[in-house]
Amino acid sequence: MMRTPYSEKELDIIGHYIPRNEAELVSPVPKRNTPVTQKENFRLRFEGKTPWWIPQSFDDITLLRPRINADVVACQLISDGGPRMHYDSMVNPGLFGIMWEYVPVAMGATVHPGKPMIEDIDRWEDLIHFPNLDELDWEGQAEMSRAYLNQDRLNVGCMLCGLWERLISLMDVEGAAIALVDEEQQDGVHSLLSAMCDFYDDYIGRLKKYFDIEAFYVHDDWGTQNAPFFSVDTFREMILPYLKRLVNSCHSRGIYYIQHSCGNVEALVPCMIEAGVDMWDGQDINDLDMLAETYKDAPIIFMAASPQIPENASENDLDEIAKTFVEKHKDHRIVLNAVNQRIKKLYPYIYKHSRLLYANAEE
Repeated sequence: MMRTPYSEKELDIIGHYIPRNEAELVSPVPKRNTPVTQKENFRLRFEGKTPWWIPQSFDDITLLRPRINADVVACQLISDGGPRMHYDSMVNPGLFGIMWEYVPVAMGATVHPGKPMIEDIDRWEDLIHFPNLDELDWEGQAEMSRAYLNQDRLNVGCMLCGLWERLISLMDVEGAAIALVDEEQQDGVHSLLSAMCDFYDDYIGRLKKYFDIEAFYVHDDWGTQNAPFFSVDTFREMILPYLKRLVNSCHSRGIYYIQHSCGNVEALVPCMIEAGVDMWDGQDINDLDMLAETYKDAPIIFMAASPQIPENASENDLDEIAKTFVEKHKDHRIVLNAVNQRIKKLYPYIYKHSRLLYANAEE
């Protein structure tokens, strides 16, 4: 069955989505008169089929970071459709009793270094206690988030600390880095990460049960501006087996797995593909255009490099930029990272040109 032809009426704003954060309160995401929902379109991209248009990363999803997760509260990154939370302190406890300090300029939180909870990885079972997920108010959270998740976008659950970030939050960066390569500590790392996978598997299962998430987004910064924190061989030995377990926890429930990683970590892309990662949210310091072309036949989606937009770009300029962007990426498995207002201003033109390009795709 052929798709309906493109119409300019598809760009008409017919409402707005429920804001997920303070920025969207100021500039809410518009809901447009599209022929299929954002959810249906994004799923086509995940399934390796031709979407109706190029999806955009955050405006086309509903990101769930529920306040029953202590990390979400401590890092002040709640996205659950509930009321705004007011804080008496910038320092608050997260999961595992870790104290996080919110840093307004970074719009995130960090653990104070110098007092790691785990100094002897072989004794980790005596030093930390896993949270009891049975004690959380899942039913109450589901009721609070019902309207927020009942929009026509892909519902994406989130874990702020992936395996490496959890390790450094417990051991500090130096201690965690040494433990990955110190033969006397590696067994302890394996034991802890295995137990962490069991915990995350339980958490993912509850997100599916109570919120019917369709994708799971994990924060785990693996690199600096120049290279990964660890060699590819170390990653393969110490982290990849557990990344595979997280991906399998999702795939066994029909959930897509999205990996966020800041830093220049393009050397780890083959490992992500091997693990079955469905989408990588990486930064522009990686050669994302090269990666999208190199791995265009691999089952992984890339966040496309943001096109350069002049400050005073005219409508004709925006149209031409969008047309060039779509032509370059027409055969790539990409989504657009709508990170700022300039990109958001460009997006209707990207929608138009990709919609025209994909209009002849068969359903």
